[in-house]
Amino acid sequence: MIKLISLDLDGTLLDPQGRITESSKKAIAKARAAGVRVVLNTGRPAPEALWFAQEAGLDEVNACLGGAALDVMDPEPLPQDHPLWTAKNLILTPHVSGNMTLGYTCDQNVEMFCRDLENYAAGRPLASLIDRTRGY
Repeated sequence: MIKLISLDLDGTLLDPQGRITESSKKAIAKARAAGVRVVLNTGRPAPEALWFAQEAGLDEVNACLGGAALDVMDPEPLPQDHPLWTAKNLILTPHVSGNMTLGYTCDQNVEMFCRDLENYAAGRPLASLIDRTRGY
């Protein structure tokens, strides 16, 4: 039994003109009438996500961002001219997220954070800033 349908906007709920079709609205209403929750998950900003959710007759917006954080990219490393480097509302990290299963990775990250926290508290420049011209 299906209990939940989670939809994205682009390439899923919206047609090529960026609109929600009547057939999509009817399908959503049919699913909801059958007791299935239908929610929206999108990277769009919250006001826009809420508008589309109401327009489509969805139960709610489950998640929205207006940005993203990426730790793993394809290809790695990203070429210097890759558009992700200049994308707005995007945080790139060098494949270091996750559970920090490598002891030295965890230790190194904690040490780097503590050092910069001390620098910040003392009003000194941070040592571990991202240098986009160097690519990391």
